Amino acid sequence: FDFVSRCFYPGVGVYVDPVTGSGHCCLGRYWQKYLDI
Repeated sequence: FDFVSRCFYPGVGVYVDPVTGSGHCCLGRYWQKYLDI
């Protein structure tokens, strides 16, 4: 399995951030629990 995460911060000039480390780590834990792996 894999997943993709993107963050948008147009108010500070970042229209798309393809890799946000801290958020991506949290999503990994979420999907691990959700997929029971």
